[in-house]
Amino acid sequence: MSKIAQIYEEFKDGSKDPHGTTISVKKIKTKDQQRALNIYMVEGGDTRQRMVGQFIEVGDEVIYYKVENEKDIHRNTFSWTMLKFVVPYVDKVVYETNFAKYTATHQKIEREGFYASYKTNNRGLMAKLFLRIEDWTIEARDPKDQKRIELLGYEWYRVLKPEFQSAYMQELGTSLVNLRKRSVVYPDNNEIFNAYKFTPYNNVKVVILGQDPYHDGSAHGLAFSIKRNQFKVPPSLQNILKEMENDFADGFYLNADTNLEHWAKQGVFLLNTVLTVEKGHPASHSKLGWQRFTKATLARLLERQNSAHRPMVFMLWGKHAQSYESMIDHEKHLVLKAAHPSPFSAHKGFMGCKHFSKCNEFLERTNQNPIIW
Repeated sequence: MSKIAQIYEEFKDGSKDPHGTTISVKKIKTKDQQRALNIYMVEGGDTRQRMVGQFIEVGDEVIYYKVENEKDIHRNTFSWTMLKFVVPYVDKVVYETNFAKYTATHQKIEREGFYASYKTNNRGLMAKLFLRIEDWTIEARDPKDQKRIELLGYEWYRVLKPEFQSAYMQELGTSLVNLRKRSVVYPDNNEIFNAYKFTPYNNVKVVILGQDPYHDGSAHGLAFSIKRNQFKVPPSLQNILKEMENDFADGFYLNADTNLEHWAKQGVFLLNTVLTVEKGHPASHSKLGWQRFTKATLARLLERQNSAHRPMVFMLWGKHAQSYESMIDHEKHLVLKAAHPSPFSAHKGFMGCKHFSKCNEFLERTNQNPIIW
């Protein structure tokens, strides 16, 4: 007996879960003669039956398939939810929206998913499974969308997609293409949005604002950070790491990494307000329009649902970063201000500011994991 035949035998007459939700299936015909079942559900305490997806047999696999609305991604965790009962019977879950196809394997669900009982309008409980969006394989319908997902990550691109569709971003992209034809531009194309890719929208706990990338070839899309195996450490980064060491270890040398990816992966959003620069010419791209994009980035970040996200820490070093302070709700978030870590100003308030320990104290106070600097 095939897998799907076994599922049919088990649910053809209906099966009730511990919370009173009844599941049943019906055979359907498909265009390509694949064996498939419609899945129907009646919630506990209700009488209405609704279709909640399909079991489809493809080769040796059984797929749970459902057409979804993109907007129905779970707003708190950017995850899809599925009924818990489905998981033991399938090899794969596939959701399709007008934007993309989302696929998760049984192994990924078992390893990364988490269960929760979900109450709907006091009619009873449904056992649901949640899987964060980073655990799905995502195939966008439009190749342009897919490329941008690869550059920014899914979460940030879905939030910022309207910006990419705007006229100013189209012009900015054209300008960059032309500039690269006649000069060297940093960072590389596939690294411009690394701050976004390494720190997904829902993971941001700390924001550190820079101005524009290093113009010597060491930039890789994270503010103040440099590529691995770079022997020349910029003075600003030296001062940042020195202050971090003084803050945490009373000057004891911690062998700090000059590549700050490990910060970004913990939720430190290292954002330059201008994302590209010409070789040897600092601030050369300051009039391309990047500030409009990065200001939109901060605006979207500050719009995150209060019920779903805890407060953030904003480290604003220097006048340029502090010009964005008015956007921030000081009653909700912690704003830490100091001079810029540049050698010209570091001793005017940056050194000794203890922002790193103050940040961690705030994170712990708001029930968040501190950063391992």
